[in-house]
Amino acid sequence: AKVISFQTLQVIAEAQANVTVQKATGDVHRILQNARADAAIIEAYVEAELQAYGKIQKDLNLHGDALLKYIWYDTLSGGGVADRHEDRDVQMFVGVSPAA
Repeated sequence: AKVISFQTLQVIAEAQANVTVQKATGDVHRILQNARADAAIIEAYVEAELQAYGKIQKDLNLHGDALLKYIWYDTLSGGGVADRHEDRDVQMFVGVSPAA
């Protein structure tokens, strides 16, 4: 009777171990899919930003430091392709050295 009981417990333990492995495999796939989705979203935003700032660069003839300043102030004011068009109270100090 004890042999049967131990064999039954062994079968149950093996089944539980299999469930644990299958759950872990499912978790791996879920994590990878979420990471791929996040990467695709980031890639789409970056591509849209590149195109938008490329157009700004061309249309306004901005280069180097002037383009970087434009991007910086645009970012500070909440610009970009992800702009939610919410009203914001934004104040910027122009010509102030950040090191001061």
